[in-house]
Amino acid sequence: MSPYIDTCYTMMDLGPIEWLLGIQVGRDQEKRTIALSQESYINSILARFNFTDAKPLFIPMDLNVQYSKMQCPTVPEDIAKMRNIPYREVIGLLMYTSVATRPDISFAVLTLLQFLNNLGWVHWEAVKSIFRYLLGTKSWGLTYVVMHTGLTYIVMHTGLRTRAGLRERESRGQGWVRKKSPVTFPYPFGRVTDL
Repeated sequence: MSPYIDTCYTMMDLGPIEWLLGIQVGRDQEKRTIALSQESYINSILARFNFTDAKPLFIPMDLNVQYSKMQCPTVPEDIAKMRNIPYREVIGLLMYTSVATRPDISFAVLTLLQFLNNLGWVHWEAVKSIFRYLLGTKSWGLTYVVMHTGLTYIVMHTGLRTRAGLRERESRGQGWVRKKSPVTFPYPFGRVTDL
């Protein structure tokens, strides 16, 4: 800790960070990596909205479905029915997840974000698809890797269980850090390759 900060504030060193705002932080100083995962946070969201026993999906959104305002209810009774659905709350939780560690759901979440004021049943079904996708991929996260050149890149990683035990695997989707911010993350991710 900085000696200057110590003179201004009472602080104590709690050791290396392990958790921050629902994000599990794993560091490997030898490999120069920091891994971020929200598996626990995703489990709590799934439990809260009763999706722990749902059938997992392996894509966050059906790209063949076009979502539009034409699918929003127009009859006052239908609008009132849809107001009982916690759509705003769910979209907020999914936005946090997509920004923190899961850029793979960003497109789906941002597509559904436009229907906050008047959602249709098809939009709620699309949110359920994202939940089912998260159920099947909840162990995924991000790993920040510092190269020997000093360049930092991001790898979407998965913890897939095999007969031999837990093996780290990564997708081909990568992003780069420029001016301390992630720049790009190709979607959908390519084939899975061993580390």
